[in-house]
Amino acid sequence: MLNILSLVAGIVSVVACCLYGFGILTGVAAIILSIQGKKKAEAGQANNPTLGKVGLILGIIGAALSAIYLILIIVGLSVNPSTFSSTS
Repeated sequence: MLNILSLVAGIVSVVACCLYGFGILTGVAAIILSIQGKKKAEAGQANNPTLGKVGLILGIIGAALSAIYLILIIVGLSVNPSTFSSTS
């Protein structure tokens, strides 16, 4: 069950990478769930370790894309903050 949740969280993190940090949260959740799922699979309590590996990979990718997006937003705001102001 943890590996399936890891896969779902990894997919959500990749899809939500442009939602101002939400992808980082779900990416970290996918990484944690996949590590726990791997331990359960090694103990014989789970039978789908491949889903956990895919969830781990997607979680890392989603968290990295979200971090890059946030860095680009911060750099963009610091370089030219008037671009995002709503002055008429």
